[in-house]
Amino acid sequence: MSLRKGLTAIIMLLLCALRAAAYDFSATAPTGQTLYLTYCTGGVKVVYPANTAVPAQGWNGYVRPTGALAIPGTVSHDGVSYTVVAVEHHAFYGCNGLTALTLGEGVVAVRANAFGLCTALNAITLPSTVDSLGSSAFYNCTSLQMVTVRRVAPPVTATTAFYDVPLSAVALVVPCGCVAAYTAASPWSSFATVDDAGCVVTVATGVNNLQRGSVSGGGDYADGAEVTLTATPAEGCFFACWGDGDTLNPRVVTATAGARYVAHFFPYVHDTLLVVQTDTLEVHDTVRIYNGGTDTLYVVQRDTLRLTDTVQPPLVTLTLVSSDPWRGIVVGNATVPVGTEIEAVAIPMDGDAFYGWSDGSYDNPRRISVDGDMVLTAFFGEYEGIDGAGGDGTAWSVTVDGRRLTVHCGAGETVRLFDMQGRSLLSVNASSEATTVVVPAAGAYLVSVGTAPAKRILIE
Repeated sequence: MSLRKGLTAIIMLLLCALRAAAYDFSATAPTGQTLYLTYCTGGVKVVYPANTAVPAQGWNGYVRPTGALAIPGTVSHDGVSYTVVAVEHHAFYGCNGLTALTLGEGVVAVRANAFGLCTALNAITLPSTVDSLGSSAFYNCTSLQMVTVRRVAPPVTATTAFYDVPLSAVALVVPCGCVAAYTAASPWSSFATVDDAGCVVTVATGVNNLQRGSVSGGGDYADGAEVTLTATPAEGCFFACWGDGDTLNPRVVTATAGARYVAHFFPYVHDTLLVVQTDTLEVHDTVRIYNGGTDTLYVVQRDTLRLTDTVQPPLVTLTLVSSDPWRGIVVGNATVPVGTEIEAVAIPMDGDAFYGWSDGSYDNPRRISVDGDMVLTAFFGEYEGIDGAGGDGTAWSVTVDGRRLTVHCGAGETVRLFDMQGRSLLSVNASSEATTVVVPAAGAYLVSVGTAPAKRILIE
């Protein structure tokens, strides 16, 4: 091999190494473009693919996205569903062939210069979840004609987010009743018009796993309209419930600003769901699996799950609702015989707090004797340091070794394990300062101790 050829080969290898280091995996957008993503806290973020400091100078062999681009709120990779939480800085910088942009529900942030120099971009739609726009996020998008924001409160926005954009010629559409809030905030007050578009709101839908099913019925509707949502499972899967615990399918909802309904699908499985390494697990600890509308109870017995009973009518229903599914989940929804005692648990996320039940109780967890159909709402909000509301002050941690989770906490503390859909997989009193659980599959889980905020755990 000649010296010149050898150097060329080395350079190509280095370029490939740089390219591989720029992102973790790619996915196809609903509109057909390739998205490049990296893992981050809370999910994944969209990034610029080539490892270079000046994206505007070229995409180093990658194809610049063009046309109307829709970035979904969730993507699936290797069988795991991830929330797309951000569009990173310079991710689409200089993509002057983009004509329209829609960000899916779940996207929280648009970083600095993410869409800078997208000079053909004429329409932008931002979801109800977006809460920040960085400096020059839409720098020099000179063709912009309309921006639609689904968020009720104006996102925290850098004053230069729309730098070199003629906002005096751009229309802004906001949710119903939010015109005053946007006209009082910068830079939104600089738009040519601020309108709520006749109070048209978006009913957003999603699924817990893109490969397990789909939802129809979402879209733009007049505020207050009745909307029918239908969850359709893929072959080999079943519909379990909606994100707020409702199991009706099809389901009729009322269109309101910021409404989002996530359908949870699960595969038909008969394998062990988890292995518990502890001596304190009670044989009556249960996991509830909804299967085709019939409630089937499974009892955890040390290292296996055994089918024990199928509930028969007459039945009553306990419906638990989260006031804000982004800040906390509720566990304990059930359809059971009259008089059954159910444990209801409100689980806040890190940084948030549980502030009580709609019937005035602050007990958490609590035992409820279900003597008739009941509906209870658990109220969650940002943790404000109020005594008794933000948790019990429990100091604990969890370490991950492969599929083995070890929870470090005080003996006697209640340790709970949930999947990301709020299904209770384990509730046990720690017999020592370390309680170990082995989960059989990769995925995301919630772990909590006492009433302290839950921690999200990713098993790869």
